[in-house]
Amino acid sequence: MSDASSLVERIRQQRSIKVPVGRWMFHARRPTDIEAGELYRERATSGAMAIRFVSGWEGLRMLDLVGGEDETPVEFDRAVWEEWVVDQPDVYKAIGDKIMEAYLEHADRQKTDRKN
Repeated sequence: MSDASSLVERIRQQRSIKVPVGRWMFHARRPTDIEAGELYRERATSGAMAIRFVSGWEGLRMLDLVGGEDETPVEFDRAVWEEWVVDQPDVYKAIGDKIMEAYLEHADRQKTDRKN
């Protein structure tokens, strides 16, 4: 990995968050400042933020996604995520709230850093 690639990865890692919802864990990232402005202008909902910023999960099983008794773990897939989460208001609300909270914490840190 080049020095630049390594640095890019470190910057992205700083935006990473984990959001526990029930027995599941969702991997997401907080928006950049530019993305936050876009979200504000679009009046983005919690669901829209969850769809856009989640990049992985832990603990979801086939039965969580489609019912039944199949406890097989399911690997994250963006299309499956987008189709499933739109009918899970408790999930997308919790994730959207955490994404916004992470962004606001970031913005507060930046304000503090500029003052110093």
